[in-house]
Amino acid sequence: MCREDQDKLYTMFKRFHDHVEGSGIGLYIVKRIVENAGGKIEITSELGKVAEFKVYFG
Repeated sequence: MCREDQDKLYTMFKRFHDHVEGSGIGLYIVKRIVENAGGKIEITSELGKVAEFKVYFG
């Protein structure tokens, strides 16, 4: 996943897949909660493979 798409992951109502249910708000909420608590969230991924999320709490 390119850096531009990674930034879009955390946008409210942004969805990358239409074949599953969802509102596109989950990662937005998680990122806001983590950052408001002094932490950060990172993603590492390769196109067509699994994505790894790391959450750091401050």
